[in-house]
Order: sequence, then C-alpha cells, then structure tokens
Amino acid sequence: MTGVSIAGQAMLRGEALAVPARMLLAPEPAPNMFASSPHVVRFAWLFEHLAWSPERRALLERFAARIEAIRVQGVMPLCALIGGSFVGTGEAPNDLDALVIYRADAAPEAIAAALSMKIEGLDLRYVPEDADPILLIKTTCFFHTLYQGIDKGGGRGSILALFHDPTLAGAD
Repeated sequence: MTGVSIAGQAMLRGEALAVPARMLLAPEPAPNMFASSPHVVRFAWLFEHLAWSPERRALLERFAARIEAIRVQGVMPLCALIGGSFVGTGEAPNDLDALVIYRADAAPEAIAAALSMKIEGLDLRYVPEDADPILLIKTTCFFHTLYQGIDKGGGRGSILALFHDPTLAGAD
C-alpha cells in the first residue's frame, strides 16, 4: 500500500491493538481516531513487524534492554511514542526515536540517574505520566509532530507502543 505507514498498514489489516471505547470521554463516535497516527500497538508487535533487518532488530534489542534497565532502577515505562526513520520502510534506519512516558516511585536523583544514560542508536526522551497535564500533552504533541517528518517533506505516522497494560487483552 503506497503512502501508508507500516503501522497504518497493520491497522488496516486489523493487526494493531483495538483501543477500548472506554478510552474516549465523549460518547460520540470517532471513526477516524483509531485509524490515525499514532497507532497503538503492544511492544512485542515492534519485533513481529518492524525487525525485518539486522539493523532494525539491533535497534529494537537496544531499546528493549534500555527499557528493562530503567525498570530495574525503579522507573516504570508505560508506553513509548516511536517515530522518525524507524517507522519508515528503510532497512537501516538512522536511529530509533522515542518519547517514553513513565511512572517512577524512586527519589528524583535516582530517576535522573536512570534516565540520563545515552545509548548509541537510541534518541530517547522521557516525560513522567504524572507531570502537569499541559506539559504532558504539549510534549507528546511536539514529538508526534516532529516524528512525522513534516518539516522534511514527509508525512509518516508514529507508533504508540504499550509496555504493559493489564486492561488490554494481549498487552505485554
């Protein structure tokens, strides 16, 4: 399908997660909301559908290791907004760009230490889920727009990967 992102193609085939209607606050139908970017998927979906080359698999494995490392340090990643060249169709993306939304029960110094490590090939940013709602929304919107590559003439979508959500069947 020309002009449709990989995640968008999966959505059209019914492979991405169906987001429960309870996530909508208004009772009105929103027929285009779930088909639009960012596409909501389970974290495992990334390995199943986006790790088709050694370079992509290596980036995903580094990302998974980084997520596990911050989890061990008391920072619970909830989801990641992933975009940029990684959600494109190239075999060797430049890097993996992601905004990780997290919850932390650790001291601020421990959180800062956990999130400060840089990993080659990963361009990760972090925002706490309990941040001021305006900051959380503005940051997420900014990175979603940035990841679409509109400034470079692109219009690629982004992916919202859920690390764990017990309310969604099959979530990791």
